[in-house]
Amino acid sequence: MDLQDAYIRAQLSGVKNRLDAYAEALDWATQDKPVLNWATLLPPMTTIEGIEALQRYTKLAGGIGRDVYQERLWGTLGSVGWGGTDPRVDERLKALDLDGLARQAFTPLLCGGIAAGVAYRDIPGPGEPAENSTRVDILSGYLQPLAEDGNSADIWALYQCTTNPDGKTYRVRVYDLEERQLYEWNRLSAPYHLGLPPTSVDPLSYLPRFVMAAQDENGLPVGEFVQGLSLLRDEITKQVKLFRMEEASSFSMLVLSGPFDEGGQLGPNGVLQSNDPAANATRLPPGDLTVMQSQHDRTLERIRRRFAGRARLTSGRNLSGEAIAEANQMALNAYSDYARILSRLLTWLVGDYCDLEAIDPVTVEVTVNREAYRNSRITEIITLYEKGLLSLDMAVGEISKFFSFSAEQIQSFLASRSTVTGADVQRLFGGGGNG
Repeated sequence: MDLQDAYIRAQLSGVKNRLDAYAEALDWATQDKPVLNWATLLPPMTTIEGIEALQRYTKLAGGIGRDVYQERLWGTLGSVGWGGTDPRVDERLKALDLDGLARQAFTPLLCGGIAAGVAYRDIPGPGEPAENSTRVDILSGYLQPLAEDGNSADIWALYQCTTNPDGKTYRVRVYDLEERQLYEWNRLSAPYHLGLPPTSVDPLSYLPRFVMAAQDENGLPVGEFVQGLSLLRDEITKQVKLFRMEEASSFSMLVLSGPFDEGGQLGPNGVLQSNDPAANATRLPPGDLTVMQSQHDRTLERIRRRFAGRARLTSGRNLSGEAIAEANQMALNAYSDYARILSRLLTWLVGDYCDLEAIDPVTVEVTVNREAYRNSRITEIITLYEKGLLSLDMAVGEISKFFSFSAEQIQSFLASRSTVTGADVQRLFGGGGNG
């Protein structure tokens, strides 16, 4: 492996910026209040009043990123199952906690566009029991594949970078998949200084497996949260601006002009007086925040569409039935895409684990949240019925699959009504996809 190769150095030249973007994306996804440099998001505050106001508003503002993450996590990870009938396999995989592994892999996949893991046999130390020594771990930190010159699909190594506890140096590993070598640097001042001698070079006994959700034009993984950082920053900035405008416009403002008597004091227990006909006191009405609120709503809607969120993820403004159905279907498609990618990763890892345990490998399947699928499907069926593209019998037959009562029971109830509309069917099934 020649880490001084010009093409490899070019791939690593922007790794610091990508690592920083990934760290910020993780912060948005997992924290209610991401750490932000407000000086880069808002005009500078030059007065003590402005600085104190900014401190108040930033304490109130909360990022929507965690809501986006939780909504996508809820929809994607419905359940994790596997095939086969061997009770030994069932026992081992239950102990592996595939649900936990799927959750661990989902976060870097959504934020950074890549997730990786490895199955290996852990060598017990002196006095430690030898049983259950085969493990499966999800790799942490920033991950990036390294490809051959001119062919981004020909990946020969996996780069992994984590920050050391001192917060100033980096631990870097390069898994050479072709020569099966593991290169490690423990304390690099920059994550791209791989020209320095590695701390250790060891045989790579267990190959890591990785999947990518999306790639840029250079074949590098790119996550949805990294792509959506500018929108997330824009939304929280608008929150702070709205807080400022709401505070300034909460009450009508008193405007005084002309001379008033000396010694008077305006307040709860005092008044200002003047015998001068030129003196005047009026009040300005509170400002209209409609335009700013509308801009904030549009930003929320852009975030929902950017992250393929369900209709309920957007603001409180009304959406048409077709818009709700479209939003929920887009969300379901996104859930399914990530569930399929996670299924592939877990199937590879479980296959490696089974090889180490000398048991038959099985296929792992991550299925989306059943409620998300049900709501989207019911909304679709109701829409088709209302447009006359499905008969009532066909609609009831499809919808009954999601409930414990039979199609005959549903038909009996609907037959008791003189007329049956799509709204009747929708009310019967609890709204069927209102987000």
